[in-house]
Amino acid sequence: MKTKLHHILIGQNGLTLSLNNTAVAEDGRILDEELATVLSIQDELVIKIDTYLSDVPMMERYFK
Repeated sequence: MKTKLHHILIGQNGLTLSLNNTAVAEDGRILDEELATVLSIQDELVIKIDTYLSDVPMMERYFK
């Protein structure tokens, strides 16, 4: 799997990573998804991580 970092977006209460994941399985299944990983920060510590995917069904097929 390859992960490419597009952007780091910084906000008042945390930051978001804009990423692209790609991979090809031996049987030909393809993964090519955009995602955002949101890190909520409090007192200089990450207190919560949320990830949002562009294509959940594709991810589910790839990792079946």
